[in-house]
Amino acid sequence: MSDAADQPRPTLRTALAQGRGGGFRTAAPAADVLRLAADAGWRTARLDTSGIEDKAALMDRVARDLDLPAWFGRNWDALADALRDLDATPGTLLAWTGSEDLEESLRETLREVLLERAEEPAPSPAVLVVRASG
Repeated sequence: MSDAADQPRPTLRTALAQGRGGGFRTAAPAADVLRLAADAGWRTARLDTSGIEDKAALMDRVARDLDLPAWFGRNWDALADALRDLDATPGTLLAWTGSEDLEESLRETLREVLLERAEEPAPSPAVLVVRASG
């Protein structure tokens, strides 16, 4: 019997077609990734963390780029809650650029929070997080 970890990872195009969430990394430009998702009928958003130097600036950028609600408390728990409340129907692809500019602990914590939402099982609408080139 085959373990799920032994299964080949789907391509981004396949994940979009199947409505699957998760995380991807690509060298493709964010504009191409966003267009691919839009063509597949997904909602799209772009998070650009270029030039971010601290957590406060990161939270402000996340709130702006993801159009988070006014109640967003600009901390990791509030971000997780806001992402859970995000209306992702029929599916949302988040193209994340500028990740390499973030200090490592900020980048890894943000990645964990985003992937936690992206890996929620059905029936939650799928969210794909794609680290793309600018």
